[in-house]
Amino acid sequence: MNLLKMISPRKISQKIMLCIALLFISFCTTTVISQISKIRIQKEYNAIAKCFTLSLAEGQLFTSNLSMQMKLYQDSAVAGEASMVKDADSKMQAAVNALKAMEEISYNSKATLDYLQQLKETIIQYTQEARTVYSALANEDDSEDIVSQSIDLAQRKTGIMNDASTLLGMIAQDLNLSSKQMELSAQKQSKVELTIVVLTMIVMLIAIIILVRRSVTQPIQVIVDSVKDIAEGEGDLTKKINIETQDEMADLARGFNTFIEKLHTIVSDVFNNTENLNMSSEELSRLSNAMTMASKKALEKSGNVSTAVRDMSSNLELISGTMETATENLNQISSASEEMTSTIHQIAKNSLNARDISESGVKGSGIISDKINRLSAEAQEIGKVTEVITEISDQTNLLALNATIEAARAGEYGKGFAVVANEIKELARQTSAATTRIKNQIESIQQTIESTVSENENISSTIHKVNGIVVEIANSMEIQAETTQEISKRVVSTSSQISQTSENVSKSSDVAKDISKDISDVNTKMTEMNENSSHLDSSAVQLADLASQLMKIVEQFKI
Repeated sequence: MNLLKMISPRKISQKIMLCIALLFISFCTTTVISQISKIRIQKEYNAIAKCFTLSLAEGQLFTSNLSMQMKLYQDSAVAGEASMVKDADSKMQAAVNALKAMEEISYNSKATLDYLQQLKETIIQYTQEARTVYSALANEDDSEDIVSQSIDLAQRKTGIMNDASTLLGMIAQDLNLSSKQMELSAQKQSKVELTIVVLTMIVMLIAIIILVRRSVTQPIQVIVDSVKDIAEGEGDLTKKINIETQDEMADLARGFNTFIEKLHTIVSDVFNNTENLNMSSEELSRLSNAMTMASKKALEKSGNVSTAVRDMSSNLELISGTMETATENLNQISSASEEMTSTIHQIAKNSLNARDISESGVKGSGIISDKINRLSAEAQEIGKVTEVITEISDQTNLLALNATIEAARAGEYGKGFAVVANEIKELARQTSAATTRIKNQIESIQQTIESTVSENENISSTIHKVNGIVVEIANSMEIQAETTQEISKRVVSTSSQISQTSENVSKSSDVAKDISKDISDVNTKMTEMNENSSHLDSSAVQLADLASQLMKIVEQFKI
């Protein structure tokens, strides 16, 4: 506790600057934390967008290579080219590499990764079997077992394409879920940061108010109450002002206590002199026949009065000096209030800087929205490609129909060709169905992108609200600055009134000096009165009245 008292500031201005410094540090800390959180959220959004783009590109590459592999297998059987089987194997490897790239996406769930691994194994197994079967067909091996295996492979091909579409849908769903979780986390973080900022501001403002009240308002009120008690109450000169602080208010209180002690001494002396004056007047009344002695006593008492007036003049000069000191202290309080006003303006300026940071967050959200819109446009281009594939499938179906007709015309010699034509027709039908499913998946992806844009706009709206709250804080600090300026004006007004009172006391001191001169003239007159014994009784009565009046004045004070 003693160490805390030693290091704590003793001046009012130092205490106020300490609180303002703490407020500024807390504000800067919360601003830095908020900025770090925004950067982290921005990185997460960029990572999700990058993964989304990667999944689209690798998914398109995967389905394209898978389709080309299956087409090359069938073309090798129709054309009798074994080299096409090797080309199909290379397409299979490219499709597997695309699957591995999609496997590296960090937002994939365990179910998606398991499904991807299963699909990869299925494709590898399919490729191994297809390589054997279609190589045999390319070498004109039309045995029943080979034909049966080729039909089974064609049916499995449809399942593999369906599994590929399902996998792409699961990856898109995982990315969408990660994006939503990130949005919820960002909203929660924004609320927590706003709560911390508001609570910190409230606590620091309360601390400043308490400090100003304890260091300035309460000590001034104690001094004012003491002055009112002396001026309007019982006039108790034994009371002291007790202020335990070590600031300017404590100096003012100690100066006031010193003034009261001196005033107590003066009043005590006047009280004692008044009793003596009363006794002297009684003695003059008893010795009214002794004119000479009475006149001497009157002369002596007038001298005492002259001394008292001179003492009173000196005390009035002391009072004037004390009031000048009080005026200087009030001027220092006014300067401290002006410094506090300047600091509050600086805090309001920093609040406006926080608003600019929030606006930059809104701009960043707009950039993300533009990137997602470009992804939507690229997805539409992919949709156009699927339409071209659909047209090719229709043409292939038409060619298969013509081949079937030609095979029927050829009779027994065209049966083998008829089987191939039917396979081509089935392939065209499956290609058309797969293209339709891909188109539906692309439309679903576009809807997801539109939903993401909407959620991003909601985030921008939330940042705008935070910006509004920061502006309100800045406005509140401006109002606080105006209030502090008003306090400074009132302190200046009080200082002016004390200065005026000091001038009046100085004038009273001059009047007391004039009275002292007049009493000297009275002494001269009293010497002349020594020759006139008839006025002795009247002078004694006057002295008694003067003693009574002084006693009434002194009784107004408690000594």
